[in-house]
Amino acid sequence: MIDIKRMADPTDGKYFYPQTHYLAVQGLTEYVNSLIGNKTEYAKYVKDLKSINTPGLFYFDSNTVNKPANIPKGILQAIFIDEDNGMIEVLTTNYYFNVVNGVVSDIQERM
Repeated sequence: MIDIKRMADPTDGKYFYPQTHYLAVQGLTEYVNSLIGNKTEYAKYVKDLKSINTPGLFYFDSNTVNKPANIPKGILQAIFIDEDNGMIEVLTTNYYFNVVNGVVSDIQERM
């Protein structure tokens, strides 16, 4: 049997067991990593802004059709309830597009 040593916390004097504490933290780290997994997601280039009908990250540049005239390039985050209804946000701005029944609105500004 391995003797588990306890240590006193220097600030409050309460005792704790370092090995047990380490295993608890290690177990928590593994559990959180299992929930997160490898979910690295990269933005996809979009040729026509009005063709977006799935959630995700997208980016556009000066060659993109139907892009906002006052924004030369940017990153979009699309959130959809279904493929016909959702919202497309231009990240780091106050601008967004509503998608209702498959029709993309003109650019709108959050107040």
